[in-house]
Amino acid sequence: MFVFGFTFAAVCFACCKTGVYSAYISVLVSVIALLVFFFVRSLRKTLEIPLVAAAVLLSAVIFLLFLNLSYKKAVAFEGETAFTGKIISLPQKISNSFQYEIETESIGEKFVKLKLLYSSSEELDCDVYDCISISDAKIFLPKNADGKDSERYKSRGIYLRAYSFDMPQILFTYQKTPLYYVLMLRKSIINTVLESSSGDRAGIIIAMILGDTSYISPKTQEHYANSGTSHLLAVSGLHVSIWVSFLVVFLTIFGVKKKAANLISLLFLVFFTVVTGFSPSVIRASLMLAVILISVFFKRRGDSLNSLGLSVFLITAINPFAVLSVSLRLSVMATLGIITMGKYYCGRFAKLVMHMRIVLLKRLIVYVADIIIITVCAFISTLPVTVAVFGKVSLIAPLTNLLVVFLSSLTMIFGGLGVIINYSEIFMPVANLWFAIADMLAGVILSFVNTLGSLTFSALPVNTTVYAFWLAGTALLLICSIIIFFRKKTRFPLEVTAAVCLVLFILGNVAASLPSRSNIRGTVLDVGGSPVIVLQNGRHYALLGCPRDSGGFEYELRRFIPQMPSTCLDLLLIPNENLGRDSYNNIVENYSPKEIFTDFSLYKENKNLLSDNVKKGTTAKYLLWGEVDISYYNTNNVNCVIIKFGGKTIMVSLCPSNDISKISLDIATADTLICRDCLPENPSAVLWNEIIITGNVSKKQQVTYKRALALTQNTYLTAYEGSVLVIDARRDEYEQA
Repeated sequence: MFVFGFTFAAVCFACCKTGVYSAYISVLVSVIALLVFFFVRSLRKTLEIPLVAAAVLLSAVIFLLFLNLSYKKAVAFEGETAFTGKIISLPQKISNSFQYEIETESIGEKFVKLKLLYSSSEELDCDVYDCISISDAKIFLPKNADGKDSERYKSRGIYLRAYSFDMPQILFTYQKTPLYYVLMLRKSIINTVLESSSGDRAGIIIAMILGDTSYISPKTQEHYANSGTSHLLAVSGLHVSIWVSFLVVFLTIFGVKKKAANLISLLFLVFFTVVTGFSPSVIRASLMLAVILISVFFKRRGDSLNSLGLSVFLITAINPFAVLSVSLRLSVMATLGIITMGKYYCGRFAKLVMHMRIVLLKRLIVYVADIIIITVCAFISTLPVTVAVFGKVSLIAPLTNLLVVFLSSLTMIFGGLGVIINYSEIFMPVANLWFAIADMLAGVILSFVNTLGSLTFSALPVNTTVYAFWLAGTALLLICSIIIFFRKKTRFPLEVTAAVCLVLFILGNVAASLPSRSNIRGTVLDVGGSPVIVLQNGRHYALLGCPRDSGGFEYELRRFIPQMPSTCLDLLLIPNENLGRDSYNNIVENYSPKEIFTDFSLYKENKNLLSDNVKKGTTAKYLLWGEVDISYYNTNNVNCVIIKFGGKTIMVSLCPSNDISKISLDIATADTLICRDCLPENPSAVLWNEIIITGNVSKKQQVTYKRALALTQNTYLTAYEGSVLVIDARRDEYEQA
């Protein structure tokens, strides 16, 4: 089952990444393999060929059916402006907006049931299971900043997003189902924790119990990522196994028989999976544990690898796009590493210390060694996913996990039991005590993670393109060295391969971090205010804009400018806008810009904040990395920033009074217009390829958006559609080729 399940998931992943043609090729190859197996007698002795071929065929067929009957059906509604549906989730605050999952009843004039993610600038006066109707909305495909489909939403079965300037109309409330009461329980758990704790400590407890990280600050999440402990915030196998083990021990103490305890644990797994929102990683862990618990009834021993293969198969068979879930991939790969490598090396180490006479010391050494071995094995097995998704590798993961894994387990248990007991008024004092312990433990964890995660050497940035080539080369070298090992019976080729791969990994990432024309990218950030643009060339960055203090600014800034020792901020340009003091201090403290330019009038207003070496003026010109031409103007006629690169011109209009018809052509003639809330005067004087509008949602922005649509259909609102990629050298080179 292990081979079948992983082959099935691998084909699903390949099809999701490369498209429908991979599915057709997979069908063709698998059919040929099955025909060869049935007609060639010498191949019938082994079952591996038909098993793998059947998995490939079934995976490709299910993917094609899902793509045509589910995904393409939803994509056809892109561009519609009205929908009616039922709210099926609690509101989740992401940056400066609230998001709701909607199960639609109709889109446009057609009756259709599918999931849609609706964004609102403020929390709706609606409840779960209310039927809402919106007639003036924009329905679009979820995209990343680079324009690619968002895998995050696809993996959850959400293929459409929507927003509207108008508040939705509540038509009626649906009849309550068991799912409604589960959502209310989830809401109650969150409110109970927030009443007993606060800040990031409350966020950690909520994340440990429910897997919801929206109550943890972006800075703390970044420290978790740098320290290699983000897995503790996503409910997965570790959390599920701890709860089940605790439940089984608790029931056994009170004399419950093993089979009865296993049956109760199975019911708990179902309940826990529903409460945590059907997270793919929780489903995977629950299915594996369910197989192991059920095996007791048949007097058999559960097989971990086959259980893992079965769980992966069931999840991806129900939704092939689930394989794109980052939490699922990390959970599966970590579990695979622990099963295949962790158990073996833990057993070998236990044999080394089995002759120690001091039992307590021996147990302590084994416990510490097991955590380090399991962490390293999970780290190695999840490395491909970590690098591909996050673009960095934590260098202190073993140390941080050693310090916080046990504390996190205790935090989850005390916090969870505190929630349960809190519903009984008799045991309220006990609940308060347990919440106090959980809060104290969360504070200790927070101090460890923030201290270690903020170290300059905590994480190493990795170029994903270099890593892809390195991984392919490593695989070839490893295969060759393994062949030599079996023939010559010497480990020397394996050791040489490891050394060569390490050197190539370091040299490749150092080379990729150097400035290069093909590495240049530019992104308009969704920060809920004035236009802010990040330009990137390898590890070199430039930041144009410094908005008013905003919670979303720090979050977006960390997404696009990683706070690492190798990060180099070559330029911070602050135009004639209201300067965000906290934002400015954050940039200077964390990124130490090599050069800062600010508008002269802005400098006079903020002399006490800005340092003496800041350059100021009403105009400025910069040539970054010998490729990107940046010009700033603040004269009587114009206030804007012009960015030129590779034949493309971007105009950032900083003042609504800019009159495009009266501005000189070398400034006004641009491909892309970026503005806040309002278009400049006479915008039709130039033929724009795309218009990007930043700022918070308002009625003024609604009017601007409709005016912009009349100029070009490529109009984006960062407040709803997120950050937008405006420069991508590799994409431009590919299109030109």
